[in-house]
Amino acid sequence: MDDKSEKGQDIKEETLRLAGIIKDLSEDEIGDLLAITTEQQYRKGSTIVREDAKSRDLYIIREGRVSVKLKLPTGSGREEIL
Repeated sequence: MDDKSEKGQDIKEETLRLAGIIKDLSEDEIGDLLAITTEQQYRKGSTIVREDAKSRDLYIIREGRVSVKLKLPTGSGREEIL
């Protein structure tokens, strides 16, 4: 693994550690989890996940901000920011 890859793995592990996700995992389990994680960057205003989308993904915000909008069940099309 080169220095850039190692740094990326270190950042991912630190992010998972700060989020409390890996506190009860063994070193092997942490390695397995790191092997399947990816880092994504999104532009301001991008939609990351749509309401009612079928997904088993977990998103951890390491840097920046997100808004979560939920359509109200009134049928008016209005959205509420959570």
